[in-house]
Amino acid sequence: MTEACKLTRVADKLEMHIQQFDEFKVKDQLRWGDLLAAQEKLLTCQQRNTEDIEKLVTSTQNVVDAWKAANGAVKVAGALGKFIKWLSSLAVVGVGIVWVIAKIDPHFFKGV
Repeated sequence: MTEACKLTRVADKLEMHIQQFDEFKVKDQLRWGDLLAAQEKLLTCQQRNTEDIEKLVTSTQNVVDAWKAANGAVKVAGALGKFIKWLSSLAVVGVGIVWVIAKIDPHFFKGV
């Protein structure tokens, strides 16, 4: 092969590569355009979701506060119930002591 023939082949290959690159560049630009459009759509949807969530939080705040208050009331009622149970156990013990004393000495409470 002569030098001119080799140069022609190299030039043809170079031209082919340039053409393939130009085709790739066009396809890639279209692909990036689609990706950017999809990204913009996702960002818009995310912003709307954030706004809707903030509205939901604001509109349900009273319900959440009422729920927390009810939980606090249940805890207080539970503690009060435990205290009353403890107090009634003292009463039962006291009645038991009085009964035992009354059985041991039936005249013990008559003088009082």
